[in-house]
Amino acid sequence: MKYEKTEYCLPICPDGARTGRSGCRQYEVVADSFKGLVRKRNEDSFAFAWDASETNLLTVVADGIGSTWNGDIAGDYAVRMLVQAWREKQFPEQMGPEAVRDFLSDCFCEINHRFFEINQLPIPEYNRDSLGTTLTAAVFMNGTAVAVNAGDSPLFRIRDAQVKKITFDHSLANELLRIGQISPDEVNSLAYGRRLTRFIGPKEVVEPECYAFDVRRGDYFLICSDGLTLHLTPDEISRMIISSESDLSQALKKLFRRTMLRGAKDNVTAILVKSL
Repeated sequence: MKYEKTEYCLPICPDGARTGRSGCRQYEVVADSFKGLVRKRNEDSFAFAWDASETNLLTVVADGIGSTWNGDIAGDYAVRMLVQAWREKQFPEQMGPEAVRDFLSDCFCEINHRFFEINQLPIPEYNRDSLGTTLTAAVFMNGTAVAVNAGDSPLFRIRDAQVKKITFDHSLANELLRIGQISPDEVNSLAYGRRLTRFIGPKEVVEPECYAFDVRRGDYFLICSDGLTLHLTPDEISRMIISSESDLSQALKKLFRRTMLRGAKDNVTAILVKSL
C-alpha cells in the first residue's frame, strides 16, 4: 500500500486546499511543509480542521523524532489521531477553555499510550529505540485559545508588531534554565542542550503542558517545527509576517525562502493563523 503523508491526503479544508477562510469563520489560516535542503525525507506533519460550526479551529504540528524508526509515520499518525478525535468530539455550543484543555490533554495521553504500546512490540528488523514525535496543538475559539504541547515545536503570538512565545520548549537546556541551574547566556552553548526531555512515545506516561491565552482581532499565531526557528529568530519571524500586510500566503513564502537561504538543515513546517 502506498503511504502518503498527512499534508497531502488529510482533508484539512472543504476544498482540499492549504488555506481556510469563509464568511462565518473568525480566523484565516495557511499552512505548508517542506523537507529542507539536507534531510532525505520530511518527518514533519501538520493539519488544521474546523469544528461542525466552522467557528472553532484546531491546528496541530508534529515533528517525528529523527533518531527513531519511521519518524515521518510517527508524526503523521499522531496528527491523524488528534484530528479524528476533534471531528468526533461533541462539544457544547458554547465550549470553554477548560473543556478544550481537557480534550487536548486526554488526546495527548491517549496518543502517547498507543505509541508506547507499539514500542513494546518485538520488531527487531526496524532496529529502533522507540516510535516518537513532538506534538503541539492549539484550538482557537471566540476571543480565546488553548494550546497543549510535548516537545519543541513552538507557538508564537504576534500582536502590535510584538512577538511572544506562548509555549515552552521541552529541551534539556530550557528545563535547566527553568529551575535556575544555568543562565540564559548558557542555553545555546550547553552540550546536548537541544535534547528533548518530553515528547510523545518513549515513556508510559507523558505530561503535556497546557496554555490558555486571549485572542484579539488582528493577532497572528504561528505554530511551527524547530526547523524554522533553527534559522530564524522570533523578531525576524514577526517582521516578515507584519511586512506581508495580511497576505498570509506571502508571509509563509517569506519565512520558507529565508530559511532556505540559511541552509534549511531540518524539515520546516508552519501553520499561520490570523484573527479576523
